Amino acid sequence: MTFSRLNPLSILYRLIHLIKNYMIGAVFLFVFKAQSESTFILIFKVIFLLIVTVQILSIFINWWTFRYNISNSMVHIHEGVFVKKQRHIEIKRIQNVQQQTTFLHRIFKSTALTLETGTSKDDSSVTFPFIKTIDALIIEDQVLQSKNSKEDVEETTVDKYITLSNKTIHFTPTKKELIKAAFTSFRFLAFIPLLSSLYFGINDWINIESEAESIFNYFLTHLWLLIPISLVAIVLSIITALITTYLKYGRFEIAADEERIYIKKGVLSESSFSITKDKVQAIQFQQSILKRMFGLVEVKLVSAGGVGEEKLESNSLFPYLSVNEATQLVEKLLPKFHIPQKENRLPPKALFVRYIRPPYIWFIISLGIFIFKREWLFLSLILFIIIYIARYMDYRNTRYEVEHDFIKIRTGALTLSSFVTRRVKIQEIEVTNSMLQRKMNVASIQFSNRAKPTEISVLKDIPKEFASTFANWYKKRTREVQ
Repeated sequence: MTFSRLNPLSILYRLIHLIKNYMIGAVFLFVFKAQSESTFILIFKVIFLLIVTVQILSIFINWWTFRYNISNSMVHIHEGVFVKKQRHIEIKRIQNVQQQTTFLHRIFKSTALTLETGTSKDDSSVTFPFIKTIDALIIEDQVLQSKNSKEDVEETTVDKYITLSNKTIHFTPTKKELIKAAFTSFRFLAFIPLLSSLYFGINDWINIESEAESIFNYFLTHLWLLIPISLVAIVLSIITALITTYLKYGRFEIAADEERIYIKKGVLSESSFSITKDKVQAIQFQQSILKRMFGLVEVKLVSAGGVGEEKLESNSLFPYLSVNEATQLVEKLLPKFHIPQKENRLPPKALFVRYIRPPYIWFIISLGIFIFKREWLFLSLILFIIIYIARYMDYRNTRYEVEHDFIKIRTGALTLSSFVTRRVKIQEIEVTNSMLQRKMNVASIQFSNRAKPTEISVLKDIPKEFASTFANWYKKRTREVQ
């Protein structure tokens, strides 16, 4: 069996990441504090240099010791210096495939590839930080079609490879959707921290604070100048929002074939993600207040494994879909996945339970304010009001339903989160009822789905009858698994 090393350019790729991670510390210690004779600063400089040196050496050592071989059925990994480690992963157990293509990757026609097995272990994924695009396509093809040998695929061109998967594109954002995404994501506010960082950066070199007062006084006598300046600032903020949104979602694409779902995004830095349909554990719909105002929703696919470096975004469908469009898209991507339409609301006694349940966080914070800052006791009243308003809103927004072998729950005060999963995908359930809940004839349920980390869903203060129905409904899972 012949083993290969990673592309030597992966060393450069990791060195660039190292520079990005330590740039701020290096500038602070060796530029702003270059003339400092403080013992404390000198110690930090030595520790900083030791850490960076170790990191650089580990990059070269890891490249030298990491070797891999990919056959039709297995991924073989050999790594380690003092402790040798061998990993053998069946290709059929690989659930998620992710590619991350930065500008540097594009220059060398390469990409970063991550293969996820879906287990909860720390080494559940295999990452190739710098691999030729054609080799990544070959590996992904072996995951999708393990019956093809690597030699057969290598004889094909990239264009021919792309046609091997009969994908159908189900969504690409329109210009209107990109504009709506720019505003609902608050990206127009990105211009403000950019100006503030520029101000403080210049102020470290040139004392502009002395000039600020005279400039402020000048504007007080020429208030009309604030109008064009404000207009320019607004225009620059909008342009910044549109550019950043386009760079992130300009080439966003959601596609699917019979077996997998494919998500691709990015203009300068491109990432792609694919997941087997039967490995989707659940679907999550999320709506912030602003998205609810615009009728938008974000849909996430909850999968058994993580998704590389972008765990919170790569498994997300376009985060600014209309509610109807999101529902239709889910039906197209996962035709076997049923979303219950009927929803039950909590009974009035559930609100009573929530109101008399002790607000422990409020007690702790109020005690701290009373001991250390009694003049701030008014904050305790404000916090008390906020807590009980949030409890009421969560009560009003909570919905639940079991339909066939699917369950749907919705919770949240300000941000609504709807969770839909299938009975066979639920790993464990728990039904509890406290003394207070028993008196009011209500209960709480909790269930978990395989994910990384484990996805735990909780529904509080539902009628005790539904909790019993839920437990009996879940018992049927045994027959489905068998």
